[in-house]
Amino acid sequence: MDHLVNKKITISGTVQGVGYRYWLKELCDTNNVNGWVLNKKNEEVEAVLVNIDVVLFKTILSNCFLGPKKSIVENILVENFDLKKIETSTFEIKK
Repeated sequence: MDHLVNKKITISGTVQGVGYRYWLKELCDTNNVNGWVLNKKNEEVEAVLVNIDVVLFKTILSNCFLGPKKSIVENILVENFDLKKIETSTFEIKK
């Protein structure tokens, strides 16, 4: 049986201005993962992955440490995310 989770990841390092959000959207779209990604004011990137299989989440997380070519990922904070009433059936880039 699949085990689905909701996770928030916060990526720090050189992750803004290098196409990280667009790279992550493509990765999530390819794997049919729903959620969103956005740039934070403190130069981090935050993403929420919704109802994702735990094994797939680990694979996506491993890829997030690599990121697009020009990114330099220093750290990724992983947190559980409580959806409450938020639902999405796509992966979007939030401004």
